[in-house]
Order: sequence, then C-alpha cells, then structure tokens
Amino acid sequence: MFAAAHHGGVNGQQQGGAYARLYAWNSLFALMRLPGNLPFLEAARLAADHRWLRFMAFTDGFHHDTADVAFAVLDPSGTRVAVLAATDTDSDSHSDF
Repeated sequence: MFAAAHHGGVNGQQQGGAYARLYAWNSLFALMRLPGNLPFLEAARLAADHRWLRFMAFTDGFHHDTADVAFAVLDPSGTRVAVLAATDTDSDSHSDF
C-alpha cells in the first residue's frame, strides 16, 4: 500500500513519504476496523493477529503494475473479511468494466 501511494502508479501522482505512509496506515486501520486514535505500534501488533492475503485481480482494469494493490484480511475471530483492491488504470471506453 505504501509503494502504490509513494510511487503513484504508472500515470498517477506520487506522494511524498509522509503522505504515502499516512495513506498506507489509514488503509491498514480501515481494513482492521481500528479507531484512528490508536497508536500505530498497537495497530502493528494487532495486525499480526489477522490473516492477510495479497491477491491479483484479473479484470480489464488491473494491469498488474506497481499501482495495482489487492489485499484481503480475515479478522482474528474468523467471522469478518475486509478487501481492498485499487488501481490507477483507466479502462477503455469499449470495455465491459
């Protein structure tokens, strides 16, 4: 998540390290449903209790470059899955996207 925000993708606008880190942490907190005021070291500790999967999406919009990210996370109780999939690729006007 940090790399996608920091590098900005193929045609995207890159962010500085501080903003990229902020966006990556915000994504991590959202995936785990953590309050925004939780210290990041506590969030990192809680992340170890979750099961993480990075996957590839096979659609017209994903070209599997540096800006394509796709994560799924299973909470420690095994009852909730959160998914984040993002790309900066524009789909063609004739695609079924």
